[in-house]
Amino acid sequence: MVYDASDGYVVMFGGGNRTAEFTDTWKFSAGVWTPLMPPSSPSVRSWPAMVYDAKDGYVLLFGGVYGGNDFSDTWKFSQGVWTELFPPLSPPPRWDAALAYDEKQSVVVMFGGDNLSGALGDTWTFTGGLWTRQHPTSSPSPRWGSSMSYDVADGYGVLFGGENGSFCFGDTWTFATGVWTHLSTATSPSARTSFSLAYDPAGAELVLFGGINLTASNDFWDSWSFAGGGWTRLTGATPTARTDGVLVWDSPEAYLLLFDGFNDSFSVNKPTDSQWALAAPLGAGISAIPDPTDVGLPVKLNPNVSGGVGPDTFGWTFGDGGTSLLPSPGHAFSLPGRYTVNLTVVDSFGITSTASLTIVVHPAAAVQASAAPAPLDVTQATSFVTQLSGGTPPFAFRWTFGDGVAATTQNVSHSFASAGNFTAIVNVTDAAGAVASASTHIQVNPLPAVSVTSSDRSPSTSQSVTLAVTVTGGTQPYSITWNLGDGSSASGATATHSYRSKGNYDVQVTVDDGAGASSVAHLNITVSEPATAGIFGLSGLLGYVLLGVLVVAVVVGLALLIQRRSRGRTNAPGPSTPAPPDGVAAPPFQR
Repeated sequence: MVYDASDGYVVMFGGGNRTAEFTDTWKFSAGVWTPLMPPSSPSVRSWPAMVYDAKDGYVLLFGGVYGGNDFSDTWKFSQGVWTELFPPLSPPPRWDAALAYDEKQSVVVMFGGDNLSGALGDTWTFTGGLWTRQHPTSSPSPRWGSSMSYDVADGYGVLFGGENGSFCFGDTWTFATGVWTHLSTATSPSARTSFSLAYDPAGAELVLFGGINLTASNDFWDSWSFAGGGWTRLTGATPTARTDGVLVWDSPEAYLLLFDGFNDSFSVNKPTDSQWALAAPLGAGISAIPDPTDVGLPVKLNPNVSGGVGPDTFGWTFGDGGTSLLPSPGHAFSLPGRYTVNLTVVDSFGITSTASLTIVVHPAAAVQASAAPAPLDVTQATSFVTQLSGGTPPFAFRWTFGDGVAATTQNVSHSFASAGNFTAIVNVTDAAGAVASASTHIQVNPLPAVSVTSSDRSPSTSQSVTLAVTVTGGTQPYSITWNLGDGSSASGATATHSYRSKGNYDVQVTVDDGAGASSVAHLNITVSEPATAGIFGLSGLLGYVLLGVLVVAVVVGLALLIQRRSRGRTNAPGPSTPAPPDGVAAPPFQR
């Protein structure tokens, strides 16, 4: 009997009891024996040697005995089928040989056995379908009924005991790199034959059980472990005493399986036909994924079972009234809180182990997204903020802004290169795997553009001028301020102003929009003195010419008047002359 690693189950062939020998093939899986019906198989026999050849990937069987005939045929078992091999060289016929797979050398090693001529002491290796005789400088003495197994932890094969028909052996040998070495130990099992030996990966040790000594009246029931080059007696419950039981590591079930054997405590030997398992004590634990979790999110519950003998049965309670009999159930909690999940595991022997786990359930994650300032202008930065409640920390964030840009922080500053309406989306994934999303809409305006006009760009002093600004783009409301160039200022979309002095004035208008962007425009105003009205309602040179003529006329007139008065005083008459009578003409004036 051997574990078939390629097919994933224990396979057993042939053997016998006190009344018959067999040629049937059985598999043992999940605690259940099932007969196999291969189209062909080795002939009926007892004590064939079997081992799993890991390098070649199949179970190897050699020799055996039946009805006074010993065999030297070689068979392989793979995928439920027996196939006879015909190597050009084979060991001599034998039964009850020691056979093991040397993991370090990747070869099968066979030692000794019995045939019709007596005990054998030769060493053979098998690989790639070929047998090769080895000639070590020293080796155990010829024997059968010994057992050999590979000690993975120590890296060599170990052979113990056996018999030669006259007495039993109690020596220990190691086999490594083609060399046999006799090992002296402080203590060891007593000399015996037909015992069981196998490697236990769980304990990183070889385990030996039972057997018989030719001079003893009873079979052995003691158990031993071999590790680090030494033997240790095991204590605790053991199977009933027996010989020729078969011990094998059942990898899927993770225990050593002991099957069959003979019990010689009676006057007539009889088969026990019982099976035992050497396993660590049954232990149970629970793992949950995810843990902690969120409301409504399925939690996968897994039993962490060690030891015991399967198959196991499971019973779950979830702390919220829910139950399950599945090995690994899933369960979702409908309310937040702390829940105690309980597990009860019962193995095939009725051994019970329990475990519990407290699971924290958070409220489902809820997300809100906001942006400020909004709306905004092109190239201006706005702050996107994630407001989060519930969920299981830590959280992972992913923002997309609708412009091909992404970010992975909870809060982020972002600016847009072009105007338009954009939708920013944030996805939040919590530690439990739940995803919550939120979005916010952003209006992005072009930067503000400003132009300014004037009712008169060349006014005279004291003349009123009306200035007006036109704004396109930007984000309302606008704040508008005027610098009128002469130290005066104003605000609003229009400004009315008059300048007191002539000159050139740089009018500057500044527009600040609601998003904080600014734009400035300039306009040049030229101010002059007002034109003179003129003389007599006439303007310009003509008025001054007429004024000059008038002045000359006044001067000449005054001069003539003064002269006339002066002459009158010079020609004054003496005594006054009476005036001529009416009708008489006055005498002419004479000088």
